Amino acid sequence: MGNKKKINSIIDRIKAGVLPDIVMCGILAVVLEVILEICDWRSVSLFLVFLENKTWIFCYNCVILFLTFVPVFFIKRKVFVYIFMSSIWLVIGITNGIMLGYRNTPFSAVDIALLKSVLPIISNYLTPLQICLVGILLIGLIVLLVCLFLYCPISEKRITMPRRILCLAGMLLLFVCSTKYGIEHGILEDKFSNIRLAYRDYGTPYCFVVTLFDNGIDRPINYSVNRVNRLMDQIDKKQDELEKEEQQTPNIIFVQLESFFDVTRMKNLNFSEDPIPFFRQMMEKYSSGFVSMPTYGAGTVNTEFEIMTGMNKDFFGAGEYPFKSILQEHTSESICYVLKEEGYRTHAIHNNNASFYDRDYVYANLGFDTFTTMEMMTITEMTETNWVKDKILTKYIGQALDSTETQDFIYTVSVQGHGDYPEEPVASNRIRVTGSKSENFDYQYSYYASQLNEMDEFLKELIDSLEKRKEDTVLVVFGDHLPSLEIETEDMSRGTKFETEYFIWNNMGLEKNDENLQAYQLYSKVLTSLGIHTGVMNRYHQTSRESFSYQDNMKLLQYDLLYGSNYSYGYGGRFQPTDMVFGVKDIIIGTANLTPDQEKLYITGDGFTPYTDLYVNGKKVEAEFMGRLLMRWKGGTLEAGDEVYIVQRSKTDQRPVLWKSPVYVYQKNGDLVLKESVEE
Repeated sequence: MGNKKKINSIIDRIKAGVLPDIVMCGILAVVLEVILEICDWRSVSLFLVFLENKTWIFCYNCVILFLTFVPVFFIKRKVFVYIFMSSIWLVIGITNGIMLGYRNTPFSAVDIALLKSVLPIISNYLTPLQICLVGILLIGLIVLLVCLFLYCPISEKRITMPRRILCLAGMLLLFVCSTKYGIEHGILEDKFSNIRLAYRDYGTPYCFVVTLFDNGIDRPINYSVNRVNRLMDQIDKKQDELEKEEQQTPNIIFVQLESFFDVTRMKNLNFSEDPIPFFRQMMEKYSSGFVSMPTYGAGTVNTEFEIMTGMNKDFFGAGEYPFKSILQEHTSESICYVLKEEGYRTHAIHNNNASFYDRDYVYANLGFDTFTTMEMMTITEMTETNWVKDKILTKYIGQALDSTETQDFIYTVSVQGHGDYPEEPVASNRIRVTGSKSENFDYQYSYYASQLNEMDEFLKELIDSLEKRKEDTVLVVFGDHLPSLEIETEDMSRGTKFETEYFIWNNMGLEKNDENLQAYQLYSKVLTSLGIHTGVMNRYHQTSRESFSYQDNMKLLQYDLLYGSNYSYGYGGRFQPTDMVFGVKDIIIGTANLTPDQEKLYITGDGFTPYTDLYVNGKKVEAEFMGRLLMRWKGGTLEAGDEVYIVQRSKTDQRPVLWKSPVYVYQKNGDLVLKESVEE
């Protein structure tokens, strides 16, 4: 009887002390999880589908949220903790919903680290009024939290630590066991090939926490100067045993096609015609195969990272973009730096804005000398979904080749195949696709296949132009990932949803050698065929692909090059960022002519684009783009001696000035003469 009273007494004390906190934390966790997932799906009805199909995931995320309220078990300012933690999660959820409205990737922990680069371009996403409202809300939230901390009620109940620690231990045990169960049974993943899909598969709290704690490459247990030196000695020995090819240094061009793959691999789809007949012809004639990408549906720059560096993205954190983390402030060995040792000039070309995925900063850390973006291009054709068509790239690849007298390496990133894909008929569709799971998907596939067809024509035009140049050239063409069309491996007759096709065209008679590759092996395959054996990662892939410790040693080298002491280069950093310039061809200013009615001033030149701004005596004037050769300044006038120059601005203003012309001095006859010449 005494024992029973004792037990009842303990239960009563738990009810009076711990239980209210448990109930309150549980209620807040459920409410917050509902709000977070609605923000992510941006739809109540879609959230309800998620709840029905992913009930276990929903409950698991509630446990994560519950654990973030743990401080209430140990401090007396309980109301403050409830409001403070709820505010943090609400900010994460609302920010995620807003960001998904402007880009295809969700809000993750790495975005917090990059806040300094987001602030300068926030005006591209929000109106001034919206920015003011956000600022007011944030300031109000901070003031509210400070007031709550100072004045909120303080619990008078005595904190009994043993019971609270016991409850906490129980929740932690539940969390650990459920996490272990989820990963072992494939319900959860700790590596994300597509962070957007991961948020929808595994919930916002889990994915955000993973991106918060899982970043970079973990230091290998065996990392040391002796271990790296032994590995480099092994590479040297294997390299000496390989048959030596005569080194060749042709122009090398990589073309990364946005969301491109052989869509006829899809089961059950019917096509009015083959979308990619030329690509298929090139695969039959030249070295080709599948290339396995680190991403699916999005995440183009992770493909770029693997292709350019020869490094495996799998060793990084779940959902991490090296372009947004280590490459923000650190150079990396890349095909650019390898080829610069052979006397190459290195060029990047992308028919989208310069700041997309921070390429305007990161490319200098990968060794590019020039970067030509849409701001530097005279754009003539756009897709129905407002992406620049790829056919424009032929012209700018040609300009890059013409810009030097040395060998050139060009990395071209296409954009035409980008989603989203219209769910209704598009009049310009060339190809009709049927047989998908719904009429809306038929329309999406029809649009996508029609874009593939135009991209296929671009490749033919590009190769025709390269053949006419009669310069030794190697052209590597591949898709960056499959499109975001809910494709699964079981939907395809061959290959997986991570595999795209590639071919290696050349006009040098290189031997056809078909094989399937990982993305990080592709550039090494190309350089092997040319007898170029420099660079740590390049030499490693050339000598060690069949090694039992291939992946472990690759991780060791990647850690050494990016996070370690660069033992593989004999200590110390080897590479310096390049002084990358935008464009390969200067924009020219010629004359300034006033119309007879003196109402309009026309500036002639060559290379103007919609992103060309006119400055007179140091101040920007409202000039109108009239075409590649002409700008018009309504109501403007110039006096003899006025100084004129132009600026190429970024579409997003993240880097306000991409390129600035020399200063010209206006002459009475309408000529604009370089200021330097006038001073001389």
